[in-house]
Order: sequence, then C-alpha cells, then structure tokens
Amino acid sequence: MSDLFSSFSNRGLDPEALRNIREGMEEKAGYANVLHRLFLDEVRKFEDGLDNNEEIGVYLASSADGRCLRVEKLNG
Repeated sequence: MSDLFSSFSNRGLDPEALRNIREGMEEKAGYANVLHRLFLDEVRKFEDGLDNNEEIGVYLASSADGRCLRVEKLNG
C-alpha cells in the first residue's frame, strides 16, 4: 500500500493528508501495526488513572490455565 501513496506524494499532494488516509485505511483493514498502537494508547490512558499502589495485569485469551501476567513496561 505504501507504493500507492508514494506515487500520490510525488504529485504534490499533502503528505499529512495522505498519511491520515493511509492510517484510516489500515485501521479499517485491521492492520496489526495500527491495532498495536491503538492498544498501547488505551493501556497508557488506563494506566494514567491508576494510583501508585495499583498495577496492570493481563490475561491471555489463549492461556489454558488462566495465568495473570504483570505488565511492567510498554514499548511502542
């Protein structure tokens, strides 16, 4: 998809507008990079509302034994 948008960029179209269009298309298509970024944004927003003595825990849907994972660091 990036080849499609780079050809428009070479024609003098606004790069910011093209980026917004591309990201919107990627989000609708469910691209992992977009979903990952949105997930991290939601976790960070949630984390901002926590007290110092609270932390985030995660349950994996694919975990058969239901172990809770402790989130210590977010990258991205």
